[in-house]
Amino acid sequence: MKCLTGKEEIDFITSLLNESGLKKIKILRRLPGGSRSFAYQADHFVIRFPKTQSVFDEMKCEKQIVDEIYHQIPEGYDQKIHRLFLEEGEYPFSYLEKFSGKICDNRPKSRFTTSYKNLTNKQKKLLAQELAEFFIILHSLNIGDLKAAQKNDTVNEWDFTKRPDFKYAEIQEALAQYTDHQIDLDQYQIDTVTKKAFCHNDLSGSNMLITTSKQHILNGVIDFARACITSTRNDFIPLYKIDRQLVVDTLTLYNKTAICPIEQQQTDYLILVYIGYCLYKTKLKKSVFLDNLLFSFLNKKKP
Repeated sequence: MKCLTGKEEIDFITSLLNESGLKKIKILRRLPGGSRSFAYQADHFVIRFPKTQSVFDEMKCEKQIVDEIYHQIPEGYDQKIHRLFLEEGEYPFSYLEKFSGKICDNRPKSRFTTSYKNLTNKQKKLLAQELAEFFIILHSLNIGDLKAAQKNDTVNEWDFTKRPDFKYAEIQEALAQYTDHQIDLDQYQIDTVTKKAFCHNDLSGSNMLITTSKQHILNGVIDFARACITSTRNDFIPLYKIDRQLVVDTLTLYNKTAICPIEQQQTDYLILVYIGYCLYKTKLKKSVFLDNLLFSFLNKKKP
């Protein structure tokens, strides 16, 4: 992508779109964020220009994954998962129809973002219910028909106990030191086997679009680039970035329907191992991000 600013940038992007399947674009504006791509709103579409070829390769994989799950998802969910389209060439890009709603994380409120903390209790419960229903659907898909997800090697592996450099004692000690011995990993450790299924695997607040003005709060789910066949508990780990209570509420509702329930202790253990691993590797370097993940553990003991 050329290094352009202001009107020059908009004119250049508009010309690219007019030469592609997207013609006669009337409104084009740059969207915030994007460490791996440049994002724009073009009328009722969201356009993403990858910063590297490897990112575009991931977009291709994502398109294959979404196309495959479309054959299995129930009617109505095509409104929550929009199909992805690609344009190749000198400046390749992806595009999909724009969702209404805002991403839901802990960044300050803006025209693009809302904070989970600002939702009412009723809205939080509704979000947990709709997330639980969404995970039930994903985890019920026939994985034998999902070839792209089976081959996806760009996944996040949330179980850090599988890493070759995992050292339980060092991670346990790092957590204890950082929290002034308020957290003992032994109290959370659990050895269980969970079902493998199709998982989004990256459903943090930046990949869900919510709206508080409709009957349903979860309006859209985006970015299936990390979707794969993995342990079902992995789908709950990114929710800790929003709030641990959301994990608790979502799991409670999920377990009422799921064929293979997931214990809260399983996900708590995985996120604490992740935090402890980061602390051990950075030699207990202070981190606001890790502090936020630890907050509820330091104020509430293990359930």
